[in-house]
Amino acid sequence: MAPPLRENRMAPPTGLNPIESAVLIALVLNHNEPSIIFIKRPEYDGVHSGQMALPGGKREKEDSNEWETAIRESYEEIGLPLDSAKQIGQISPLYIPHSGYMVRPVIACLPFLPPLKADENEVDSIHIIKIDDLFNARKRENITFNTINGKIKAPCFAVDQQKIWGATAMIISELLVILGEYLNLPPKTIFPDNNF
Repeated sequence: MAPPLRENRMAPPTGLNPIESAVLIALVLNHNEPSIIFIKRPEYDGVHSGQMALPGGKREKEDSNEWETAIRESYEEIGLPLDSAKQIGQISPLYIPHSGYMVRPVIACLPFLPPLKADENEVDSIHIIKIDDLFNARKRENITFNTINGKIKAPCFAVDQQKIWGATAMIISELLVILGEYLNLPPKTIFPDNNF
């Protein structure tokens, strides 16, 4: 799910110390459907304006690890109670060239979907998206997006009238491959248009 040429920018340039950050992949049952909590960023004059994302953000000096960053940011952005999620793992860190962030995704499960409230300065809306929809290859498209660096054509998950692309789509694609291993689904069946 990486945009074209992105594979050449997976690591930070030599000598650059990226900004440490973390996001939370919160797995939850919503109406008995395994789902993930996403947010949509507000429109603003910045790199990630209006994009679908996972809750999370920059690591602060009081955070001792990526889990503390992800859970603190999730509380600040969507009101996710600090003690509601149980950490179950993490996936590969991902460098974001346009913002200079190194994102560390952590995976957590929630016993139930708690009441959530978007912070109006950081989050436009909250979306609970079914994992089955993310697995569905028919719900993927290649779309041209307008960015502050010009137009870019990129693959995306097109789910619930939202487009999930860029770093978030790349993170979710790795998660789907991992889940597919447990479900005995070869990567080729999850991403039939890719060369594995």
